[in-house]
This record gives sequence, C-alpha cells and structure tokens, in this order.
Amino acid sequence: STAMRWIGGRYRSAPFPGRIDSALMRTGADVFKSRCANCHGTYGEGRPRAMRTYPNSLIEQSVINTDSLRWAALDSSSIVILNRTAYGRHVASRTSAGYVAPILSGVWSSAPYFHNGSVPTLEAMLWPARRPARFLVGGHALDFRTVGIAGVMWSDSTMRYDPRYVPWSLPDLYDTRMPGLSNRGHERQFARLSDAEKWAVIEYLKTL
Repeated sequence: STAMRWIGGRYRSAPFPGRIDSALMRTGADVFKSRCANCHGTYGEGRPRAMRTYPNSLIEQSVINTDSLRWAALDSSSIVILNRTAYGRHVASRTSAGYVAPILSGVWSSAPYFHNGSVPTLEAMLWPARRPARFLVGGHALDFRTVGIAGVMWSDSTMRYDPRYVPWSLPDLYDTRMPGLSNRGHERQFARLSDAEKWAVIEYLKTL
C-alpha cells in the first residue's frame, strides 16, 4: 500500500535520546532476526533504522495469547457499521481470531505496549513475571534502561512515579485486572531467551 511504501522508504522515527551499547545492540540484532523478524519485519542499517520488510500477518490467538476482547468484539455487525464511516473507506475490516503484529519503528517512544497498552516497559514485556498488575500512565518520564514508563514498584504490585517527579499531564491508573486490559500473552516467544539475550534485544529495539 502507499502507507507501507512511505513507512518503508521515507519515514524515519525519532532517534533514541539515550546511550546505546553498540556491541550489545549487534547481538540483539541477531536475536531479533532469528526470533522476531518473521512477525515484526526487518529493518535496515543506521539509527534510526528504516523498515525494510513487513509481513503484515495475522497472529492467531493460540500463538500470541494476549487479551482477546478487542478482536472478539469485532463481529460481522460491527464491520457493517464500521464500513459506513469515513474510517471504513481506508481499511478492509474483517473478523479474525488474533492480532496483526505491529511495525516496531520508534517502539522506544510508544510505551505502554501491547494492543491494549497493558505493559509499561520493554523490560516488563520480555520478562512477563515483572509486569505490574497496575501502573500509572500519562505525563510520565522515559526510563532509558527498561525503555518505557519510568516508575517504582510499590508493595501493592502497582508501579507509580517517583515521588519527586511532577507529571506534565494528569496520570491515569491502568488496572490489568479489568476486562480487556489483561497484560498476559507473548510469553512463549521469550521463554527460551537468556537474560543477556533479552537485554540485547532491548538495546537493538532502541535503534528502530
């Protein structure tokens, strides 16, 4: 499509504003190529990297296992209504049983993650056991190490901002226990990666 050609050829995301470990990043590039590129696409050289290929593939629920409410809610009646809107002229909507893996250009700047915004950092994405049950979002600072919302875990499994930080907009409390807001899924894809490989992937993702 025209949009894909623009993203692949002319679009450049903003460069990551922090330091990048080049050696670690190169390791992460190899891991990404072997474990992630089939769904999320391939990216060129330089910083930031331009998208080269994008599969635009539907990932079935049984494979990704993220919260299913959004795809399940789009039934045939919803599609009829959607197609009558201005938005419907630009998309080919259909029912599905999963989600299309997103383009990752500028992923460092797009927290929180997953289709429903249920994971606050890339670290929490790659280490599912570290995903907070609740976290603040909005007016947040960026954590350059974990890549995402800067916060501190409290004893009630809630990630809040540092008490000294003054948010630039009113934060909201995201509760993953609410319908449609679950942070489950995408666990098997990381299960066989070592901690070192996970940190390497994060370093690579900073360059997209």
